[in-house]
Amino acid sequence: MACDRNRQELSQRIVRAAVGAAFVAYGLYLMLFFRGGMVFFSALVFVIPVALGIQFFRERSDYKLRQEMEAMTRQYAPGAADQQEQ
Repeated sequence: MACDRNRQELSQRIVRAAVGAAFVAYGLYLMLFFRGGMVFFSALVFVIPVALGIQFFRERSDYKLRQEMEAMTRQYAPGAADQQEQ
């Protein structure tokens, strides 16, 4: 089960990195090579990076909370004092 979750998290990171790289490449193209004319901007150009940023911070806080909970569980688990003394 944990292996499947890790695989899902890895695939989500890869997709997010690809989307982020595409937006950066498009921005660099517009900044460096585009010399005028018509530029197409979709609402997604603004929504997707914000949504990815929000998701990143949510996952980061969830990860920190999970780490703290695991540390507390290990500390107060039955037999934890016996294991620390050995």
